[in-house]
Amino acid sequence: MEQFSYVIALEDTEERVDKWISDTLPDISRSYIQKLIKDQLVFVNRVPCKANYRLKLNDEILFQIPQAVEP
Repeated sequence: MEQFSYVIALEDTEERVDKWISDTLPDISRSYIQKLIKDQLVFVNRVPCKANYRLKLNDEILFQIPQAVEP
């Protein structure tokens, strides 16, 4: 499982968390990010968040991307 951690800067405040992650990691689709949020793998200040959460200055975003499993 790959883990990412970021602290929000002033220029990123008021942006939706799903859009911010999508902009930060363009290789990951926004729909997949929303699935990660639904599966409670995205945390803001160590609390699971919702896709429409608006970021605030110094919020700590932590999320995990599970390893792909071959079918």
